[in-house]
Amino acid sequence: MPVSERSTAFGRRIGAFLIDLVLMQFVTAAAIGALSWRSGLEFSGDLAMIEKIVLGAGMAAGLLVIFAYGALMESSSWQGTIGKLVMGLRVESVTGARLSLARALGRNAVKMLSLAGFPPIALMPLMNARGAALHDLGPASRVVVPAPE
Repeated sequence: MPVSERSTAFGRRIGAFLIDLVLMQFVTAAAIGALSWRSGLEFSGDLAMIEKIVLGAGMAAGLLVIFAYGALMESSSWQGTIGKLVMGLRVESVTGARLSLARALGRNAVKMLSLAGFPPIALMPLMNARGAALHDLGPASRVVVPAPE
């Protein structure tokens, strides 16, 4: 893939990530709100500690939803998250097939761990011939701009 195609695909990947990030912020906020409402925060004791517990539980629930969302959408017939669909991208195996749920789960686990541990890893698609990110290499996947039908 020529450098110009890699950078175009990279720009689209960043756009897709930002769209999904905004969507998932709403999901996480809803999870935190639901847990806050459900708990009622009517406890005796340190209210600040309870707020931290509710916030932590909401964030954990949000991370699980984000993880499941990515894997389920990328292994579905849509082959991409809402952000990827909006940006005209599709996730597939290196052979062009749809990802299995197991591969999509692995891909999203590596994505979450690598971005949480070392965010500059997101620039990896600009540095290799395939334009692949770290989470594309393990499950032998790729993000493509599908040919017009």
